[in-house]
Amino acid sequence: ETNRWYALSEPVAIDSIDAFVSHSWHDDPSDKFIALQAWCANFRALHGRDAVLWFDRCCIDQTQVSADLPLLPLYLASCRTLLIVAGSTYLERLWCIAELFIFEQMKATIAGTNTAPEEVSSPHSGRSSRMDAARESSTSAGKQRSAVVHAHPCDSAAEDSARREQEVRAGSVFMITLPGVDRERDFAAFDVQRCKCFLASDYDRLLTCVHAACGTLHAFNTRIRRLLLTCESETVERTCNKAASNTAANRPTSPKRGQASPKRGRGLEAW
Repeated sequence: ETNRWYALSEPVAIDSIDAFVSHSWHDDPSDKFIALQAWCANFRALHGRDAVLWFDRCCIDQTQVSADLPLLPLYLASCRTLLIVAGSTYLERLWCIAELFIFEQMKATIAGTNTAPEEVSSPHSGRSSRMDAARESSTSAGKQRSAVVHAHPCDSAAEDSARREQEVRAGSVFMITLPGVDRERDFAAFDVQRCKCFLASDYDRLLTCVHAACGTLHAFNTRIRRLLLTCESETVERTCNKAASNTAANRPTSPKRGQASPKRGRGLEAW
């Protein structure tokens, strides 16, 4: 039963995932779904294609979570954007904060070394508006195949490279705040000591990593507050309003008598 979610994902090539979705499982699922739908609609209106997402429920085998979690840095490094859907419990979940911290660390490392391999297997990802892709066939233990899940056959290699460079700003963090979240008030008061984990062993292990990376909890708090307060952010209401505007802009108009019907654009037909 649990594996049915994992079966909705498919393997993809490294650096072909548009966004890693960071969210708290304790926040309202309906609010998160509305926010994610609206973000994906805006992405499609802007880029003319569906976004490719890494979503934990579908991209980690929930029957073997302990085997996949050590690969979290690789999953994050394979995504161009960290998409935070922040509800009232987001700042209380240590794994969510760890995702933000690791994403910043991994992207800074990649930017500094400029060594992004092209032929590297990457984690599973799920498509945004169509989660119906079949899971890859069985592979040898500990290995995953990579596959490109979207292509633009009309583009030359140079045009495709330029387009992808412009599509999603690499290493960016974008946040959608859900109802009840006051960004300035809540994020400025972040304290890692208020965070929780489902497993006590995870909490202890993550705090050990915090100390190793930042030296003190105060230094870690300062760093996370800065990341939360400086990343690009908007409320879910604004995200939905933009999606509604994009939907209206892409809706075909009725032709006047004697005119041919306009062709439908690659806007929001899936929504």
